[in-house]
Amino acid sequence: MVEIPKDDIQGLYASLMSEVKARLSSVEAQLRMLPRFKDKGPQQGFLLEFCYMHLRRITELVALAVLAAHNPIPEFRRKGLLKEWNPDLLFRRLKALNPEAFPQPVNHFDEGRNDAVGEYVEILMPTNPSYDVRDEISRIYNECSDKLHTGHLRSVLRTRNKPYSVDFVREAFTNLCKYLHQHVTTLPDGSLMQAKLHLNKPGPVQTRWLGPEPLPPRAKP
Repeated sequence: MVEIPKDDIQGLYASLMSEVKARLSSVEAQLRMLPRFKDKGPQQGFLLEFCYMHLRRITELVALAVLAAHNPIPEFRRKGLLKEWNPDLLFRRLKALNPEAFPQPVNHFDEGRNDAVGEYVEILMPTNPSYDVRDEISRIYNECSDKLHTGHLRSVLRTRNKPYSVDFVREAFTNLCKYLHQHVTTLPDGSLMQAKLHLNKPGPVQTRWLGPEPLPPRAKP
């Protein structure tokens, strides 16, 4: 695959995260509807199944966004990586090339106006290591895939209705919001793709390239 211009990568990353934002909003709406369907037959199960499908799709979008952000680096343009669609497997391959190749949630602090350039200085403070995000997204993907897979006839006869979990959906939704709301993806050269999803607010996702100015060192997994 040819190298994508950095401006195009930024636009692609924003587009993928915009879909993530929309799907998170949809999951939140389904969670608000759940109390109406309690003890009303299969309707609650259908709502939860809908949430599982959205959550799995979100993990796939995040994995593709991470791969897109790394496109400037030749090792990340290999055919094998570009053909991989399973987020868990893709994350493992990305980790082998860059242990930090995953979104890391950050808090933003405005340090006030810098007289030299006439702009505000923004400090990014990490709130969770990137491997927390990697492990959680892989867990969500695997759990959703397991529940959404119908299986063979013997399995269907044994367990006709899938045991979808309200608690899992709420936990997965909460963690994805926490990790992706404001995050950076770090490339091996120290440059960063910054994204602000502005969850629960209308408007577009904001993205920009930063660096190379690495975040403070973190413990390795």
